Amino acid sequence: MGEILKIGLDLDDVLLATNDAMLKWHNRVYGTSYARKDIVTWELTKVWNCTFDEMLSRIHEFYASPEHDETLAFKGAIEGIETLGEGKEYHIITSRPGEMHGKTMALIQKYFPPLVESVHFTSQVTEEAGRSRKKEHVCLELGIQVFVEDNLDYARNVAGVEIPVLLFDTPWNQTEDLPSNVTRVYSWEEIVEKLI
Repeated sequence: MGEILKIGLDLDDVLLATNDAMLKWHNRVYGTSYARKDIVTWELTKVWNCTFDEMLSRIHEFYASPEHDETLAFKGAIEGIETLGEGKEYHIITSRPGEMHGKTMALIQKYFPPLVESVHFTSQVTEEAGRSRKKEHVCLELGIQVFVEDNLDYARNVAGVEIPVLLFDTPWNQTEDLPSNVTRVYSWEEIVEKLI
């Protein structure tokens, strides 16, 4: 029996189509007409033209909304993980706050019930005092061998501790300046090809 490949997976916009759900919610509640292409940075203060505190407030509003609870699986994610098959160990490492554990686990159980070894909340989005951890530290603790991410900053940080990263191409992570061990990918099919 061969060695098990430990794969780290971001949650939002890697396994779940969270941005689509959040845009739907924001457009309904705030009367905006944002599309995915408009989210060119994860600094949502710049996208929404609001303060940092207002951004955090809106993110918490979204977490409490029906749109959050109806978030769909990211295109190809379920099939991709099923295709990768046995001999892999999946660890979700999300920047969501720990207080989102219940709602987040409900979505994970809905789409990926038997497939995930562990789920780790780093609380980096809301920067909870004393509870925030860095994704790269969690990856090292778990012995992650490859990480799939959509946030450019997190991808660079994980790559900085010598873990290869597959960076999902999105409007908010466009740059020519990628570290040598970060590879841009465009679909779950491509991720499967690289990991098989």
